[in-house]
Amino acid sequence: MKNRHMMPALLSLGLLAFACGPAEQAEEYEPEEPAVQAAEAGGAVAVTQMYPNAPAPTVLETDMAVVQTLALEPGVWAGEHGHAGNQVTVILTAGTLSYRQNGVETDSVFEAGDVRWIGEIESHDHAAKDTQGTAVLVTLKNTGGGMAAAQTYPELEAGVVLENEHVIVQRITGMANDWTGEHSHPGGQISVVLSGGTMTYREGGEETQVTYEDGAVFTVEATDAHDHMADMAIDAIIITPKK
Repeated sequence: MKNRHMMPALLSLGLLAFACGPAEQAEEYEPEEPAVQAAEAGGAVAVTQMYPNAPAPTVLETDMAVVQTLALEPGVWAGEHGHAGNQVTVILTAGTLSYRQNGVETDSVFEAGDVRWIGEIESHDHAAKDTQGTAVLVTLKNTGGGMAAAQTYPELEAGVVLENEHVIVQRITGMANDWTGEHSHPGGQISVVLSGGTMTYREGGEETQVTYEDGAVFTVEATDAHDHMADMAIDAIIITPKK
């Protein structure tokens, strides 16, 4: 997280919800055709995710990914849909997801900060069972087969939570008011802020500050050596697509 980035997308109202409805909705459920939509930027194509019963606005688009959000209240089904694959989902709120496919329904419990890889999936439906679910969905554009290294910080923990041929995903955690240590970024990364606050950024002897809301999303540009610290405990997800 640093101050060379696109304007943060504030996601307090528009985040992906893994929500599921009460049992009585099962009789009212009517499957609909899966919904997807192509998005193109810089010659790279991604399939944006669509849900029949809820908007999924695009909050950020780069040459390597499309970032969307979706929110569902408890008891509201997303609607029958499929996935084209190569998507990273970042869960922002804890809760139980009910998932329905081919007439079979299962429940899964998610914690805030959980990360899931979504490959190609046929028609299914889901909804949040107990609380409003919120998340960020990152659809990758023509990635895979390239090289990428995990982001490192001299004084900050940056554990890899997901890696495959398309992407490296890390969870960045640290104590409040601790500097991360000088580091650089390769550029093209996407950061999802789980816990907001004010970041002080230092480069070339100058300091600037940027304030982030919970759920903010921004791109991380290529940069020379710099350092930063936050007035809150750092908790963020950083996604590095493999070019």
